[in-house]
Amino acid sequence: MNNSISVYNEAAAFVLDRARRLVEQSGIDKPPFLSELLAPLADVKRIAHEDLGEISGLLLPVENGFIVKVNSRHSKERQNFSCAHEIVHTFFLDDAGNKLAKKVEVSAGRRRWRNILEKLCDLGASEILMPFWIFRSYASKYQFSIGAVRPLANVFQVSLPSAAIRIKEVNPDPCYMFFWKLNPMSEVANTKFELNWSSGPNTRLSTQDRPFLPIKGIRDKGSGIWAAYHSEDIIYSEECIKVPGFKQFCKVQSQGFGRPPYRYVISLAFPQ
Repeated sequence: MNNSISVYNEAAAFVLDRARRLVEQSGIDKPPFLSELLAPLADVKRIAHEDLGEISGLLLPVENGFIVKVNSRHSKERQNFSCAHEIVHTFFLDDAGNKLAKKVEVSAGRRRWRNILEKLCDLGASEILMPFWIFRSYASKYQFSIGAVRPLANVFQVSLPSAAIRIKEVNPDPCYMFFWKLNPMSEVANTKFELNWSSGPNTRLSTQDRPFLPIKGIRDKGSGIWAAYHSEDIIYSEECIKVPGFKQFCKVQSQGFGRPPYRYVISLAFPQ
């Protein structure tokens, strides 16, 4: 297990280094960091916007480079992230990247390698679109609060959840991010509000970081998180959050986004 974590950390460091060098090579030093502007630096010859059904993006090898396809049905922010994700796939197709990929596959096993590769590409995409130190500087102007989510998503041209994850990652204090949605399939009224996925602090290089892992948790109607679903304001609360693998009393900042039936709540929780 320790060897697998070590190899994963090596691969993550490789991805972050390549992503940072790509941004540096572009000469872009302030947001937005649009993937379509950086793509040619990764030998991407063309970006095609097509209806890909359930697929977010594809990387196709062509002579002397690649074509990236992104799903035209998705929002421009999601297409931006999908393109960056496919750019990171190219990092593993030269000699150094291919050698490292084989090393991770041997350590983790072929079945797990595919999931690990997708996580690594998400990691690199975040670094391309929201460079750590630049994003941290912007987030500090909002005291790394939930109030930074919407303005920074607009400035960096990324989705609201992507901005929230990044705020969690650059936060100097231990911070958890939770993404809550209603479950319309629940037949019990007070169990309809569930945790859809979460991300813990300081875990960008850890195999334990699974920001897109569905975790089912139940919130009650007395919660500030629940109140945020029904409000346009940021709700501050102090409460014990109990979900699988996590049970702590926290100071919580929550904000609702979107409209029913697609409304959701993002929370930043600071353990006390």
